[in-house]
Amino acid sequence: MVNGWLNLDKPTGMSSAQAVTQIKRIFGIKKAGHLGTLDPLASGILPIALGEATKTIPYLSCDLKAYNFTIKWGKQTTTDDLGGDIIRTSDIKPEYNQINCAIKDFIGEITQTPPQFSAVKIKGARAYKLARSGQKVNIKPRQVKIHELKMIFLDTINNIADFSMICGSGVYVRSIARDLGIELNCFGHITQLRRTMVGDFKEDESVTIEQLTKKNTTTYSPQCLTLDTNTYKSCNGQKILGAYVKNNVRDEIGLIPVLDTGMTSEGGMTEDDGGNTKGFIIPIESALKSMFKVEISLEEAEKIRKGQEIILNNLRNLKNYDIFCTIVGNVPIAICSFTHGYVKPIRVFNILK
Repeated sequence: MVNGWLNLDKPTGMSSAQAVTQIKRIFGIKKAGHLGTLDPLASGILPIALGEATKTIPYLSCDLKAYNFTIKWGKQTTTDDLGGDIIRTSDIKPEYNQINCAIKDFIGEITQTPPQFSAVKIKGARAYKLARSGQKVNIKPRQVKIHELKMIFLDTINNIADFSMICGSGVYVRSIARDLGIELNCFGHITQLRRTMVGDFKEDESVTIEQLTKKNTTTYSPQCLTLDTNTYKSCNGQKILGAYVKNNVRDEIGLIPVLDTGMTSEGGMTEDDGGNTKGFIIPIESALKSMFKVEISLEEAEKIRKGQEIILNNLRNLKNYDIFCTIVGNVPIAICSFTHGYVKPIRVFNILK
């Protein structure tokens, strides 16, 4: 069983759900899910949780995202990208200073209405499904945050402009193109869109489906972990980063094989002498690096894994209802909440048995 995160570079022409289906097939697993959604016409970072890592999806921060995109001026479409029908046209070609002046209104806290063709739910139905059936969709505006928006290239001959943007969660890039075009009175739609960052998942640490199909990503190393009453250590005394696999543990002492992920101590991917990436799986504990962690004993871990509450002393850094991860060594045991002095398991990881 593979447990961990995959920093996938999704190609264009594939939906997020289709990408997950392909990853399941490549790794031979049944359970996987993605963090956030990327349109079929967009490419770039789509973090995918594998196995037990799916339990961490609600707890991973994706508040900061980065995009590069191209806007074609002169046409507005039903989908706000090149896949829709043209509904408005203009002969106006915005100039450099006009665009730079207009984008100032799109930085900071802004009110944005998602596109008609979007994954927003309207009375339980996806907006894009209603729009495809010919229904007019009434989507309420929402508050979103744009941290940075820059024009990096303007082609006045072809009437297109390239932008880079860093934003918070919930921002629709297609809405930026639509609203910026309306403000400039020239209309506009997205022709290219690439996501380069989702939280801690970066473009330069991503992997493509093509790379995954060419490499055997689930090779096991001969390294092993020794289990004692407090922590997991490798045979040579060094902690090993990796996605842990199930194995029998005898009398609280045993050897546990580690999935060789090629991860460095900083959580990045390593390369072999030939420059080929050795491993692609990001361990659960590395993906949860921003979450507060509490070390517990094996006895306490057994209770947590059975769904029992435990009492821990010296948790002065925690307040009521704080969420944190309990660990034994660097092995995640469960995501828990702290409630009136008790540690209550919310999601238990079935990694070691």
